[in-house]
Amino acid sequence: MSPDTRALFRWSGRAEVDGVERDWSLILKAWRRDPKTDDASHWNYWKREFLAYTSGVLDELPGISAPRLFGASDQGDVVFAWLEEVGSDRDERWPTDRYVTTALHLGRFNGAYVADRALPDAPFLTRRS
Repeated sequence: MSPDTRALFRWSGRAEVDGVERDWSLILKAWRRDPKTDDASHWNYWKREFLAYTSGVLDELPGISAPRLFGASDQGDVVFAWLEEVGSDRDERWPTDRYVTTALHLGRFNGAYVADRALPDAPFLTRRS
């Protein structure tokens, strides 16, 4: 992956909402077309993440959730997605219980497609292992 094919930006500020000042932040992801990964079946298809967000495939994942999509733009050879910034506890070590909960959620996600949910039928999703 070349640094000129993908970019990630964080935007933040403060806004007054209903008379109360609040912090806000957004993530902007940008992808530039890469002819080497232009085939949707390629393991690193350049537009896959953008299409996953804009197709709705990520809207109802079992057991986990993706950051919300606030806006998207397809300019042909460049695509953009404005996403919710998901906070983290960077300064805090995870206790064992948090790892257990995370494993439970990931297990539900993976198990749902084995047990009772069909894989999404979208041409941009890779089927090869």
